[in-house]
Amino acid sequence: MRNPSSDDLSGLALSRDSSSLTSVSSNHSVVGNVTAAEQSKPTGKSAEIVLLFAAPLAYVSAQRQRVGLEPLDYDRERQTVAKAIHDAGAAIKLRFEFATTDTFRSVVTMGGCRVLHYSGHGSTKYIGMEDGRAGMHKVEVGMLQQLFAAGGDTSPEVSLVFVSACRSQAAAEGFSAVGVKHVVAVHSEARVNDTAVRSFTRAFYLALASKKSVQQSFDIAREAVLTSPQVQHSAAEAQKFLLLGASDDHSEILFNDTELCNPGKAAAPALALLAQDDVPAVPEGFMGRSLEVYEAVCGTLDRRLVTITGAAGLGKSAVAVSMANYLSERRNDSFVAACGDGVCFVDGGQIETAAQLEGVIASGLTRGKETAIATSMIIRQMRAVVVLDHCSTLWRTSPDAMQTILRLLLTQMRGIRVVLVLKEPLNSMGIQLQGVNEKVVRLVPLSLVDSARLFVRKASRRVDPSEVGVDAACEVIPALAQHPLISYLQGHVGSVVYAAGLLDDYSHINLLEEHLRSR
Repeated sequence: MRNPSSDDLSGLALSRDSSSLTSVSSNHSVVGNVTAAEQSKPTGKSAEIVLLFAAPLAYVSAQRQRVGLEPLDYDRERQTVAKAIHDAGAAIKLRFEFATTDTFRSVVTMGGCRVLHYSGHGSTKYIGMEDGRAGMHKVEVGMLQQLFAAGGDTSPEVSLVFVSACRSQAAAEGFSAVGVKHVVAVHSEARVNDTAVRSFTRAFYLALASKKSVQQSFDIAREAVLTSPQVQHSAAEAQKFLLLGASDDHSEILFNDTELCNPGKAAAPALALLAQDDVPAVPEGFMGRSLEVYEAVCGTLDRRLVTITGAAGLGKSAVAVSMANYLSERRNDSFVAACGDGVCFVDGGQIETAAQLEGVIASGLTRGKETAIATSMIIRQMRAVVVLDHCSTLWRTSPDAMQTILRLLLTQMRGIRVVLVLKEPLNSMGIQLQGVNEKVVRLVPLSLVDSARLFVRKASRRVDPSEVGVDAACEVIPALAQHPLISYLQGHVGSVVYAAGLLDDYSHINLLEEHLRSR
């Protein structure tokens, strides 16, 4: 779901629960069926759709507590829009940015944006943007209007705003009040299904890029939701989408001046990965650790040494991978001062000596140009984050050599920050580095609810509601959280994943529990 059941986002609360850098362009832009030469031709008013995505990891509740936020699949949404534009064969430029108040105002100020698409968490009072530190910046409707119309310019180039967030009607009305002619949003009392959003978004942009009017595109998109076999309660979901604006006339064809080039004929261009470095993919089904990832990101911004600790099987590596991806995706934007030159993720599981580890780190940071840290002038000039995972054996067998590497990175290389993944902090191991303060991020077992969510996500078959004594699929997770099986797994991530993989072998979840207890 895209937003919580209340204005303080409590519905999304989560309980506490060998690599080298690669050079990838930071320009998150694609153009459907347009060659580089065609892109450079002056065409007058730019036909550009700007997509702003906000994916904060945490927010501050009304009780002043930090609460984890459900992750949003913004990469899938950008692919949905890009595929729709491509299938229409339209020469429309797409630009992707992470949503902060700075990027929002920059997009409006610089001009050239005909359609502004926001995707993130919403409420009846505000939309959530990123605050530059992985947290949520609650931008209330009044502030949103001021951002859009600052300096007396109501940004006439922006003809349409698509607010892809639940309960976004108030924000839509705010955009309408400052003169935006067309605004697509979700009813103020409604949470919208993610599958419905994808169906609506694809159909809307396909129609819009195919030179349909805004009203026609909206009607087509609603019909797509209504007739989709994947959308449950499709009639109700379709009615949640609203078309508002400064006027009631939505007959404008926004892209009537763009060329259509063999719609649907050529293969769709591959979108560049958002992560700009060679970091591992976030594990499928990763959840319940937003707060820990948030703490790791903030720790890396504030300190030069962060250690992610916890017992075996709690998901330390997954947190480190998620943190590395979050940093890498934003390193040319919010996090340029901390890691603008890259994020180097090193899996030390197959590295036998500290000397080999030093070579891998140096090669990764310098893209293969150097193999020694101490003599590298390149590394001395870099701002980067080095993540060292699965290096516990090296710390045990070669502690002095490992401390030497750490000292080189943290005392001689002023712009390097290090994240370690270990069972216990360095301080607890009796290791202290002069002038370096260690930030510790401790993982604890998952809550019962997060354990149940992870189990359902990883299960080798569907958990039938009747197995946990309920009637509806939406009641499965709360009921499963109270099931003895989940209590038995004790919030241990590895155990939950293992048990979920066995479910297909048993006709009832109680039989799986009996099997695990009898081992």
